[in-house]
Amino acid sequence: MKQKATPDATPSNYEDSDPFISLAELLGYKRETEGTLATAIEKNGIYTWDRYGRFGLADAPGQVEALGLLAAQYAWEAAGYALPPGYRDTRSPLDQYEGADSMFMRYGWKKKVCPDFSVIRLGQSERSPRQSKGGDTNSRNTLLVIIAALCNYSDIKYQERGAAVQIAKFTDEIGAAVTDDTIRKALAEIPDALGTRLK
Repeated sequence: MKQKATPDATPSNYEDSDPFISLAELLGYKRETEGTLATAIEKNGIYTWDRYGRFGLADAPGQVEALGLLAAQYAWEAAGYALPPGYRDTRSPLDQYEGADSMFMRYGWKKKVCPDFSVIRLGQSERSPRQSKGGDTNSRNTLLVIIAALCNYSDIKYQERGAAVQIAKFTDEIGAAVTDDTIRKALAEIPDALGTRLK
């Protein structure tokens, strides 16, 4: 018996064993860039549910909405992971739309028709959100110096093997899990950040 796909749930993988990969997953877990995903949408379209609960290629307004979500996420990152003063919710657009009703969960591709993002990346030049503002380097260096100080206080030797795994466990304990790979990349930047502050 086929299960009915609804706008509030991803297509059942039981139906046809072709999993749905949402924008939320691509941005969050798979670490694709907004620019790469925008190009994929412009060239290949994107899938979603229509107002009758039917799954298929998004119409033009749906594509515009998906592109708008990516633009909002990119703008948040380019602003140094902050929103203008007075804005009530400081979370990223991706985090604001969490859960089954997330707009980022409503758009994506089935695995069999998913664009090859590596080919798209090779065919274009993208500016990292962090490169878009000069002040971002100072902010990032400040955060890295703070991380180094906290590691020192906690007797974690950030340069040694296993530090990233240990910190990843801490992030998991507070309910905001960060992968050890991501942590390892940040820890590798600490010596340069310290170099900008040490005299």
